[in-house]
Amino acid sequence: MRFMRNKNRKKAGVGILAFLLSLLLSMTVLAAPSIGDGAPSEGTITVTKAGAGFTAYQILEASQSGDAYVYKAADAFAAFFGNQAYGNYKEEDVSKLNSAEEIKTFASQLHKFAVDQNLSGIAMESGTAATVKLGYYLVLETSSASEGAVVASTAMLVSVPQENNGAWNYNVTVLPKDNEPSLDKSILLEDRNTGTKRVDTSTASVGDKIMYEVTAKIPTYDKNAVNIKYQITDTLSKGLTFDSAQGVSVMAGQETLKENEDYTLNVIEGENDTKLVIDFKYDNIKGYADSGLTLVYAAKLNEKAVINSDATDGNPNTVTLEYTNNPDVNDSYKTLTDKVTTYTWGFGVHKVDSENITTDLAGAEFQLKDAKGNEVASYTYDEQGNVVVLTGNAKTMANGMVYFTGLGAGVYKIYEVKAPAGYSLLSEPVEVTITPVESQGVYTGAAQLAITNANSVASQADHIEMKDGNVLFQVTIKNHKGISLPGTGGIGTTGFMVAGAALLVLAGGLLTGYMLKNRKRAK
Repeated sequence: MRFMRNKNRKKAGVGILAFLLSLLLSMTVLAAPSIGDGAPSEGTITVTKAGAGFTAYQILEASQSGDAYVYKAADAFAAFFGNQAYGNYKEEDVSKLNSAEEIKTFASQLHKFAVDQNLSGIAMESGTAATVKLGYYLVLETSSASEGAVVASTAMLVSVPQENNGAWNYNVTVLPKDNEPSLDKSILLEDRNTGTKRVDTSTASVGDKIMYEVTAKIPTYDKNAVNIKYQITDTLSKGLTFDSAQGVSVMAGQETLKENEDYTLNVIEGENDTKLVIDFKYDNIKGYADSGLTLVYAAKLNEKAVINSDATDGNPNTVTLEYTNNPDVNDSYKTLTDKVTTYTWGFGVHKVDSENITTDLAGAEFQLKDAKGNEVASYTYDEQGNVVVLTGNAKTMANGMVYFTGLGAGVYKIYEVKAPAGYSLLSEPVEVTITPVESQGVYTGAAQLAITNANSVASQADHIEMKDGNVLFQVTIKNHKGISLPGTGGIGTTGFMVAGAALLVLAGGLLTGYMLKNRKRAK
C-alpha cells in the first residue's frame, strides 16, 4: 500500500506539473485571486501628469477561462512576437520577465515596434480615466503642453486588471516617471583583476591612448513633433589628439548605428582644441529612448599637454548634449555637460659638479626608463625653451639642464650613458617616483616626486617654471671628476726617465761588485 501511494503521488505530481506548465504557456495568471461570475470585460487606465497626454497600445488581449485569465497577442502586435528585429520575444516569455532591466528592455522594443509600424492607440488625457478592454498595455507619453515639461515619461507597461490586496482591480492608476535625458562621460581603464574600470580622472604619458565612453539617454516628444535636435559635442583640449583611425563607435542597445545614416560626425580642429560634433537624426534613434546611446572613441596625449606639479585643470575632455526642450517653441534647447580629465607631469635634470654645485655641466647624456627597464618616450625643451620631440638620448645644455616631460604616475630610472668631459659616469641610475595626489577618490592634478633608491648623488630642488607655463619637478645630479695622479716636479717626465736609466746602470754595477766580493769570501 505504501508503494502504491508513492506511485500515485508521482503520477499526481507529474499531472500537476504538466497542468502548471500548460497554464504558464497559455499566459494564465497563476496564484491569483478568484475571478468569479459576472466579472467585467473592461477596465480603465488613469495616468496623471499635469499638462501631458498619453497613448495606450494593447499588446496582449485577456479573456476569462474558468477562474483565470489567459492572454494572446493583440492583432496590432502579432508581428512583434517572434520577430528577430525586436528581440525575438515569444508570447509566453512575457510572464518570465523578472528583473527591472529585462522589463525595461522589453518595453523599449515594444516602443520601437509601435513607432516603426506607426500604430494608433487609445488617446488619454492626464487625470482622466480611459476605458479599455482587458489586457496588457504599452503606455507612452505622446504630447505635452505644460511649460515645465522637459521631456516625455518613460514607456510604461500596464496590466488591466491588476491584483491588489488579494482582489482584482479593474481601474488602474499610473504615476509616470519623467524620462529626462542624461549624459555621463568616463575614461575607460583596463584592470587585469577587475576588468574595465570607469573613472573621471586618470594619468598618462605622451603617446598613450586614452579611451572614452559617453552614455546618453534619448528624450521622446509628441509623435507629430518635427525638427528635433539631439547633438553631442565633445571638446578635446590642446593636449589631446583625436584618434581618427579608431573613429567613433555609436551603439543603441545592442545595435550599431551607422555614420551618415543615423548621425553625422564633424571634426573641427582649432588652435586650442578639437571638437567632435555628432549630430543625430532623431527619427532614427527615437525608438531607443529607453536603451539610450553609448559612444566610444579615443585620443592620444600629445606634446601640448598641460604639465604642472600643483593642482590644475590638467588636460580636460568636455562633452555636451544639446537637445530640444519644447518642440512647440523655436530654438528651445537645453544642455547637459560632463567632463573627465587626464593629468601628466615632468621633471628637469640639473647636472652639476660634485665639488662646486654652482658649476653647470653640459654634454652629459641620459636615458629614461620605466621600472621594467623599457625606454620611456617623452618630450623635452631646447635652448630656446620650446617643446620638441626627444629623439635618442637627452643631452644637458650649457646651463646643465635636460628635460623629460609628459610622464604619467609611476617609477622612472634616469641612466647616465655619457658623462661630461673629465667626469666619471654614474655607477647606478637615479630612481624617481611620481605619485598623484587624490581627494575623495579623484586626482586633483597635484603630484609628488621622490627619489626612491637613495642615490646620494641626487637631490630635489625647487620646481622649474617654463616659458609656456608648464611647471616641472627638478632633480639635481652631481658628477665627480676623474682621478688625476700627481706629477714629479720641475724635471719633468723625460728627465725622470733618463735619470731612472742611469740609476739602474749604477745599481747594476754595485750589485755585481757586491756579489763577486761575497763569492771570494765564501771560498
